[in-house]
Formats: sequence, C-alpha cells, structure tokens
Amino acid sequence: MIYFGAKNRKQIDNLGKNVNSSTSEMKNNLEKVLNSLKSNQEQQENILSRLQNLETIVTSEAWEAIKKKEDPEYIDLLLKDDEEEEISSEEKTQNIAKKIKH
Repeated sequence: MIYFGAKNRKQIDNLGKNVNSSTSEMKNNLEKVLNSLKSNQEQQENILSRLQNLETIVTSEAWEAIKKKEDPEYIDLLLKDDEEEEISSEEKTQNIAKKIKH
C-alpha cells in the first residue's frame, strides 16, 4: 500500500513538472507570437504611410510633368528637393508628398 501511494505521488509530481514545463513553453511561444505581431503591425503602418505618400506623388502635377517628359527644370521646380542633406528615399518621398499636399 505504501509502495502504491509513493508510486502515485511520484506520478503526480512528474505530471506537475510536465504541466509547468508545458506552461512555460506555451508562455515563451506566446511571447514570440506577440513580438512577431507587433513587428508586423509596425511594418504594415510603415508600408501604409509609404503607399499614401506614393499615391500623393502619382496624383501630383510633378508626376504628370514627368510622364509627359516636360522640361527637367520645370520638374525640378515642382519637386525642389533639399540637395544639401543626404536623406533616405523614404524621407524624400515623404518630403515630396508634403510639398504636393500644400
């Protein structure tokens, strides 16, 4: 009888360890999924912002001038980038979009 009780106790202890291990593993997996979701949301927001900027550009007067292959000086006047600073293409796109919106 004592042997049976000890055996059951050991099985219960092992089961408890397995549950704790599984819970810890599930928690780690959940954290990974949440981090991935956050990263995907940030990427989606970034892509949406860039898309909105591109929509603004392609509906602009400057874009029409580029498509019609008008005088480059006229196009430069429309776009007038700040050439003194080196900025990323994304920032350039944002700047152009801001200029076109105003």
